[in-house]
Amino acid sequence: MDYLNIKSLGELKKSNWVSKSIKDELRDNLISIKKEGKKVFSEIHGYEETVLPDLERAILSKHDINFLGLRGQAKTKIARKLVDLLDEHIPVITGSPLNDDPLISISIGVKYLDNSSFKLAVAIGALVLSTVLKLF
Repeated sequence: MDYLNIKSLGELKKSNWVSKSIKDELRDNLISIKKEGKKVFSEIHGYEETVLPDLERAILSKHDINFLGLRGQAKTKIARKLVDLLDEHIPVITGSPLNDDPLISISIGVKYLDNSSFKLAVAIGALVLSTVLKLF
C-alpha cells in the first residue's frame, strides 16, 4: 500500500499499519539489513570487533543503550547511524504537539481532536536523532 497517500485515520487502520516502539523498529530494520548482507555501521572504523557487535546485540535484545567514552570515540557518529535503522515515514495526527502515534495518542489535546484527520510526516534526521538520543 502507498502509505504517502493515506489521509485519514480510517485509511491508516485499513492499511494494516502496525504501531511499533522505537526499539522494535530498530530491531526489525537491523534484522532485515543483516538478512540482505549489508553492514549498518560501515562508516565506523576501529570498532568492528568490539563496540559494533555489542551494539547490534543490544539492539536485537531491545536493551537500553548509553554511549560513554572520551572525545573522538565515535559516540555521536554511531548515534547518527542509528537513525538509518528507523523507518523513513511515520504517521502523525495533524495538530499534535508531540507528533505522537495516531493509534496510541498520549497528547491530551489530540484525544479531543477529530481523529479522522491526520498527516503522514517524513522523519527528518535531526528531529529523529534528538528523539533517539533522548530515548537512549
